[in-house]
Amino acid sequence: MASEQCTGVSIIYLSSADMRGARSDILDMRWEGVLPIPGLQKQHMFQSGGQNRLLIGRFSSDIPYKEVSFARHPQDENIDEQHDNHQMVLPMKNKPAQLYCPQVGDWVLVNYDGSLFPGEVKSAGDQEVQVKVMVASGSYYKWPKVEDCIFYRMTDVIRKLSPPIVKSGRDTYGFIEKW
Repeated sequence: MASEQCTGVSIIYLSSADMRGARSDILDMRWEGVLPIPGLQKQHMFQSGGQNRLLIGRFSSDIPYKEVSFARHPQDENIDEQHDNHQMVLPMKNKPAQLYCPQVGDWVLVNYDGSLFPGEVKSAGDQEVQVKVMVASGSYYKWPKVEDCIFYRMTDVIRKLSPPIVKSGRDTYGFIEKW
């Protein structure tokens, strides 16, 4: 009945007997050694980015999506043969996966105490990034009277932005992206 109502969607029925017979040890092994991806719990849109890449976004309007790259652990080379030919993709060992690696000159959206601010990256390191941020001015943004340029943790960088567009003679700017 479900397949009749949802044309174009593949529906697979699994009985409770099938579920009881599932090998949970194989499923548990897939999570061994997996490192957390900072900020992933806040993401809702996922798309394959090709081999060993995942494109993620908080909203469907978050285009371009953030890219996360993955690699197999060296000891997992034969994992496909060991586990029913299911692909197992793990983050690189000993290095957390970064959602986005800001570069000097990039425009980003940062989180500061629960508020979001657009700004330009002035310096970037492995753990933190220095961003000169703008403040809201109505529905646009402007540079504050006193420069606001501080360091943010990489986990506080929400996404990359397109450079701002001048909106008026009053030094206000707009962004293509909405947040």
